Amino acid sequence: CGHCDTGCPTGARVTIGREGEEEQVMDAIMIDRDYYEASGGGVTFSGGEPLLQSRFLLTLLSRCKKAGLHTAIETNLSMPWDCIAPCLAYLDHVYFDIKIMED
Repeated sequence: CGHCDTGCPTGARVTIGREGEEEQVMDAIMIDRDYYEASGGGVTFSGGEPLLQSRFLLTLLSRCKKAGLHTAIETNLSMPWDCIAPCLAYLDHVYFDIKIMED
């Protein structure tokens, strides 16, 4: 929410990024479409943890695939499977980081 940033007496905490609606995010993605096509690259959603906003992410992934863009995600897979599974159909790559393994 950013409240801790404004209350930080040393200014050590800052918010990086901004909130955006679906159309705003897609417009920002599509600005680089020529680069994606020329380089063979695409869109990588990372964060924080992009699956914390899994419904919004799913919508963006779906739109990216409809636009013919390669898609990837960087995640720690800490979300419930019902948040992860729907996104998989729209992902070309999943980069994940396993921090702790338990029996």
